[in-house]
Amino acid sequence: MGKVLRLLLGATAMVLVAVMPAAAAPAPVSITLASVNGSTAHGTAALAFTGPSTLRVVVQMSALAPNSVHPEHIHAGSCAAGGGIKYPLADLHANAAGAATATTVIANVSQIPASGWFVNVHTGPTLLGAGANPIACGDIALSAPVSAAQLPKTGSDPVTLILAVAAILAGSVIVVAELRRRRA
Repeated sequence: MGKVLRLLLGATAMVLVAVMPAAAAPAPVSITLASVNGSTAHGTAALAFTGPSTLRVVVQMSALAPNSVHPEHIHAGSCAAGGGIKYPLADLHANAAGAATATTVIANVSQIPASGWFVNVHTGPTLLGAGANPIACGDIALSAPVSAAQLPKTGSDPVTLILAVAAILAGSVIVVAELRRRRA
């Protein structure tokens, strides 16, 4: 084997760790927020883990009253049956065209359940009286729960560590063998 080829193989093996594909994070969960109670408001909610126990929720709404404020929450239960507030979300503040986006980061969440949560947008501007009436709702209905444990591991995955060590050892052996051959 030529000198250049052996050195190239050794260097390639040593940097294999740097180019190994990382495990994919769980895909965000997207749900449709449908109009309820005669409202025309509608939108989407996207839920995604951004860390081991950190859930980011982004709600986008259209057809809200211009320049209005709408409380929103993740509730336990379903749109049909209702249920108590599980996690409060940042209020939606509609612009002059009736569109709004709000992002909320929630700590200490281990998983998004396959069912039993729903996102509810209320009339507002507060939850007093008629303000508590829902205007849009969407059930979270998944084939399986999405867990923060599905996030890619950063250096702690045993298979990745074994492959990294093997690549470094293989590269080192090739480089040392080439250096010894040159001295001989």
